[in-house]
Amino acid sequence: GDVRMRLEEDGTLRLWQIRASESLFRGINWEESLSSFEQLGGTLNRLGQNLSRLFSRGLNQDFSESRVILRLPADLHPVTRIRTTSGNITWKDLVPGQEMILRSTSGDIEIQTDRSYLLPRVEISTMSGDADLTLSADHLKVSSVSGDLFWRGNANSLEMVTTSGDADAAGLLPMASLSTTSGDLSLELTGDDPAEIKVASVSGDIELRLPHAVREVDAALKTVSGEIRMRGVTQAEDADIRLQAQTVSGDLKIYA
Repeated sequence: GDVRMRLEEDGTLRLWQIRASESLFRGINWEESLSSFEQLGGTLNRLGQNLSRLFSRGLNQDFSESRVILRLPADLHPVTRIRTTSGNITWKDLVPGQEMILRSTSGDIEIQTDRSYLLPRVEISTMSGDADLTLSADHLKVSSVSGDLFWRGNANSLEMVTTSGDADAAGLLPMASLSTTSGDLSLELTGDDPAEIKVASVSGDIELRLPHAVREVDAALKTVSGEIRMRGVTQAEDADIRLQAQTVSGDLKIYA
């Protein structure tokens, strides 16, 4: 039978069938605007109660086509923790907050926001999902097993870790640490301020791009069977930018 759905003014989600049938509900499409962050718990609780009623009546729910959109006022400063198994996380127009922790198993994570907003602490991790991030943070940690990591912004401290996924980062970075087992690492410094960079890979290639104004780097480079190439920059002790880079079989490329 036909499935009807309506979101009431109090946030209650109404679902019903016009005619009894063996048809399954194919997903939840749910949107709500919140005037305060405190409303979020009650809103999600009402959604859960309605779904529990559906399940108790023997109705099966397929969430493969589900979508939940929550609109929060721009002046809120919440502590945000989100975890998903296969669903994607998309966040736009972030505002400064205390911290953000996002976890995903196979879903992708995408954040697009104004780089001038500086979040104190951000932690993002995936298993196989990719992370595409445009944000700035005091402390930023991004990790993945097989997913690719892409970041643009500013950070006082950056840590990116993958096993087989690639990592691509660019921004103002006084301190950064990137490591991978078999993925490739790419890092671009967009400012010539003093920086301390550590990058390590087993079989993946490492590429470091420096601003054109930088002509010297205090570099400790090590590879077993890979090739080391430097262009437009020379090694010099006590240079403002200090780099430690090592691979086993991957190539090292540094250029300005």
